[in-house]
Amino acid sequence: MPNKVKVFFPYEENREEKELYVLISTSDKQESIFDDIELLDIEGGGGIGLADGEGVEEVLDENLECVYEEEPTNPIRHYIREMGGMALLTREGEKEIAIRMEEAKNEIKKIILSFPGTVKELLNALLALKTSKTTVKDITFEVDEEEDVDTELEFHKERVISLLERLKGAYARFKGDNNGKRSKYWEKIKTIITEINLGRKIIKRIILRMRRYVERIKRIEREIKKYKKLKSREDRKNLAMFYKKLERTEQEIGTSARELKTYLKRIENAEKRCVSAKNELVKANLRLVVSISKRYINRGLSPGSRPGGQHRIDESGGQV
Repeated sequence: MPNKVKVFFPYEENREEKELYVLISTSDKQESIFDDIELLDIEGGGGIGLADGEGVEEVLDENLECVYEEEPTNPIRHYIREMGGMALLTREGEKEIAIRMEEAKNEIKKIILSFPGTVKELLNALLALKTSKTTVKDITFEVDEEEDVDTELEFHKERVISLLERLKGAYARFKGDNNGKRSKYWEKIKTIITEINLGRKIIKRIILRMRRYVERIKRIEREIKKYKKLKSREDRKNLAMFYKKLERTEQEIGTSARELKTYLKRIENAEKRCVSAKNELVKANLRLVVSISKRYINRGLSPGSRPGGQHRIDESGGQV
């Protein structure tokens, strides 16, 4: 089977018949959980229409199991059997999965708002945007991925630059405050970042920055642990040096090492929850593909074939 299979069902409330799109990707490139999470319409009334009509307890007919019986070890046959044992996804189940994915995405955004490194990454993006080394699509979700109208792109670019300039000013006041108003300025910073509505690429860079900080901290902590076991005067000096290095790193990050590790752990847990929900959705949708394909047995088509029968997708994702 292909390495990655994505199934999308367009949500059009006024259409009685739903079209099925199966997108197959064999790329090894790791994808972000944000890449298609926004495609799910939690409140929409659409969904997988066949679920209600056929019932979740439906199983494959014997004819389907016999399609490839001349090949006892055929992986497609085993795959179809596995899919046949799964329940079709109901509208309620589809909505529940979408909510879980949205909650995971919001959890990550909430953590990013609390991470001081987010501001530094956005200020780097401000310079890159002004010098055209990055595009506004990399920074905000407000721009349609297919948007090519120059006037629209320029409008969003000016809007994001204006917000980032405000962020720069608020961060400068936050850093220079000695009157106990730092929490007030930080809330203003969070409001500006929320208004920008961070795009998937900038979110990836922020999480990458967080991971790099954690890796640096772990290296320092390993050195501290090593020198703690040693007793010479030189070892004690090295131990003190690494403690100071850890302190400087925490000052650079803007938060403690323990808190940063907690942030990253929460993000990783949220990513796992989202991936698990996406897998449920993909498997349930593939179950629907099997359910539809069985209707065409003995009509010139078989599961895994294209209309006309000229190609079939093999177990490695290629065409035969």
